[in-house]
This record gives sequence, C-alpha cells and structure tokens, in this order.
Amino acid sequence: MNTTTTTRLRLLAGTALVAASAVAAPAFAQEANEGVGGLQEIIVTAQKREQSLQDVPIAVTAVAGESLAANRITNVVDLSAIAPGVTVRPSIGSSSIPSFTIRGAVSYGVVPGSDKQVSMYIDGVYLSSPRGGVFDLPNVERIEMLRGPQGT
Repeated sequence: MNTTTTTRLRLLAGTALVAASAVAAPAFAQEANEGVGGLQEIIVTAQKREQSLQDVPIAVTAVAGESLAANRITNVVDLSAIAPGVTVRPSIGSSSIPSFTIRGAVSYGVVPGSDKQVSMYIDGVYLSSPRGGVFDLPNVERIEMLRGPQGT
C-alpha cells in the first residue's frame, strides 16, 4: 500500500471517530422523587415498643390494614393466604374458638390449666381465651405475626 492510501484511510478513520463521538450524548441521571415509588418504612411493636421492621431481630409478618382490605381478608381464617407457616381454623367442637398453628405449634382453643403454644395479643393485651368475635377483622390498623417463643 502506498503512503497516500494509508494517509487517506487514517484521515477517514479519524473523521469517523470524531463524528461518532459528536453524535453520542452524555446520559444524565434523573432526580429521585421522594414520595413516588420509594420503599416505605414499616413500624412494628413486636418487642413492645415501636421499631423499624428491619431493626427487629425476630421473624415478623406485618400486614397493614390497607393490604388486608386489598386482599379481601375479613377474618383471621383468611390470614393463612398471606402469612407463610400460619394456619387458622375453628377449633374442633367449637366454631367460635379459633385454633392457630404457627410453624407447627398449635393452640387448640381453650384447654383449662394449660398454656397455649400460640399466644394472641390485641392492642398489647394478652388474650388468654379467644372466643367469639376474634374471627372478624373490622377496622384493623395492622396485624403482626411473630415466630418465636411464646413471650415474643
């Protein structure tokens, strides 16, 4: 190849490189909107005080009232659909007393003189004998299901 052809090829390649870099525009990141599409912090009272769900060292399933309404969960029996390892059904012999099963630990309704393996608290107060209206979930702000020792 002679020098004029080599020079022309180099000039043509340089021109193409400059043209390609002129066409490519820099990309700028968009400003993040705080309220749109961001993660919302979940506050739970799993350890008897308000904490972020990420700071609680216990396995917790927290469901907001809006999620309950959106999933058409109107009673505690329906909680099995949204909480893994949780089963709720009427106790044997009494349809008004719920039987809770969490990770294989079962509470068989009311057994005199024995503690249940699964405890239930409503507004921070221990419910020793869940009867009657506990099945319905009207106007619930949230439900927190804790997997751990009963005192959890």
